[in-house]
Amino acid sequence: RARVCVCVECGITMMFRRSTRISWLLTRIGYMRTCSSGSGPQLLIRGSSMREVAARHETDHLPPTHSQRAITKALAPFGSTGELPPGEIDDLDGLYSALMDPLPVPPSRSERVAAMRNTQTDPDVFFATRECDLSNYAHLVRCLGIQGDLDGAQAAFDAIEKEGLVPDHAAYSALMEACMRNADVNAAEAVLRQMNQRQVRPLVPIWTGLVGAYLNSGASPHKAHEVLERMRRAGATENVVIHTLIMRGYAKAHMYDEAWSTFDEMRIRGIQPDSVTFSTMLMVCSSTDQFEQAQGLLIDMKLSKISPDAATHTSFINACASRAAALIQLPKEKKVLMRKLAVDIAPQSAVDAASRQMAQLQEDGFAPDGLTYQALLRVYAAAADVPGAQRVLTRMLDEDVPPTAAHFHHLLRACTRAQQFGDTSEMERNLQVASSVVPSMQALGMPVDAKTCELLVDAYARANRIHRAFELLETLPSRFQLQPSLRAHECVLKMAQRIHRADVAAQVIAKMEDIGLPISEDHRAITQAIEDRRNTPSLNYPQLPEVAFSRMRGRFVRPSVPPRVAARWQSLPGDRKKRHVRANLLRERRRRHAALLSGESTQKHPSLGDDFGDFLLDGLSREEAHVVRKAHAYLKEIGF
Repeated sequence: RARVCVCVECGITMMFRRSTRISWLLTRIGYMRTCSSGSGPQLLIRGSSMREVAARHETDHLPPTHSQRAITKALAPFGSTGELPPGEIDDLDGLYSALMDPLPVPPSRSERVAAMRNTQTDPDVFFATRECDLSNYAHLVRCLGIQGDLDGAQAAFDAIEKEGLVPDHAAYSALMEACMRNADVNAAEAVLRQMNQRQVRPLVPIWTGLVGAYLNSGASPHKAHEVLERMRRAGATENVVIHTLIMRGYAKAHMYDEAWSTFDEMRIRGIQPDSVTFSTMLMVCSSTDQFEQAQGLLIDMKLSKISPDAATHTSFINACASRAAALIQLPKEKKVLMRKLAVDIAPQSAVDAASRQMAQLQEDGFAPDGLTYQALLRVYAAAADVPGAQRVLTRMLDEDVPPTAAHFHHLLRACTRAQQFGDTSEMERNLQVASSVVPSMQALGMPVDAKTCELLVDAYARANRIHRAFELLETLPSRFQLQPSLRAHECVLKMAQRIHRADVAAQVIAKMEDIGLPISEDHRAITQAIEDRRNTPSLNYPQLPEVAFSRMRGRFVRPSVPPRVAARWQSLPGDRKKRHVRANLLRERRRRHAALLSGESTQKHPSLGDDFGDFLLDGLSREEAHVVRKAHAYLKEIGF
């Protein structure tokens, strides 16, 4: 009844009785196992040597240490003393370490897909270490589909029957996934027909793959929704995945009302949405500036006890960006109405909401990635907050998150929008920030693309820096080996139209013709539109009130300017001095008229002298002038 043990590390042979404690301990902790025959020697299969095991056996009978007593007392049942035999304390130590060690993290979906993409799919190599069973054939079909080889996936699926096997639902699902990834609707429909011919009932993964094939092929989302109706007629059980896929298709096609209808229909049918569904609907909210609906979705998630993931937080931050962009672009009339309704229209409110969501993301245990920081940069760019965008970008670099060109693009957009909606006193500082983007990208080893050059030109064009904008148009493409950009030239054309400079617009169009950029009729019409505006007279009299009280008529009327008076106020757009003189004349007339109505003496207003009648005769008819002269003579007669 003795056990003969051979140490793998040191080669020492020892014999133990089956009833000894060290024999039981070696088997318990995994240092000893029985060979497959049952008659051979026992082998030590762990890395410790026999000497180390013997030393550990000697320590079994030592008195427990202070830490061991504390662990024993902590793990002891309620009401017990916590005193255990010395031999069982080591077992408690192992239990404590097993409870405290974290569980291994399972591979993510992206890691599994990357592993299948790198799998050797040659049949001879693939089955060299695997059995030719049905599950391995399904895995081969799925790997070929991920690698984009649909013909190879079909050939591997046909090889199943050649091996004498019958394809099951997993094999059909792998082939349908290959059709979905390659956006082949005809092949996907052929898989479904083949299943019906062989009387294999398609389950939800088959229908989900068919919906994905329609959406990836660029077909209308209504076609994908028709697949859902076919699925219901076939009696298959619906799940949240296929509904979420259809919602995402509607969202990508900008059919936001249909996406909300699908979401409501899913909930009416009793299907509980998951975090991916809520993230999809938050993406819809960010595309349509539905900030209140996005907040309601987060509350709905909390009530449904659904934990948000990193994509959910990022989608809500994008919704904050849409609201910040909408608030800063509100016209003046709407701002007045919103303030009367006590609505917070400050873009900073959306920025604060995004910052709180970023903090909540970190509290939930997620680390912000590049997409999260890109969404936060989009918020600050929409709010035209250049210092805030700088802080976010610096924080991202400090946390060793690899930046992309899109992050610097949002910083440039913040500078561009600050020229349009921000304070003019910060214009030069914003231009300095925009100029530092290209050196920063070069210092990080990032290539400067055409989009970066376009945004940099747009920043200077928004600030009406004509010479600097032309300089960037000429130097940036040759400096970074880029093709001349049409959008950069259009930014300078818009600047010329905004400042009414026909010569600048003509210079840009001539430059576009020299480098061979396409010029449309709208581009050529900009120069003519500027010239027409400069030669078209406009009325520049001050704005009249909508309603005023007329003493002559004894009621409220809508004031209007007589045609002869309006003709005197016509001027060309560039005649600023003439408009200034006429505005001063009108203010003087109003002051004199107010003094006349108040009954003040001409002694207090020396300008109200003999020429007062000439002042009132301006713009009046002959009969009206005769009445005014008589009134003027009467006022002088009675002493006014």
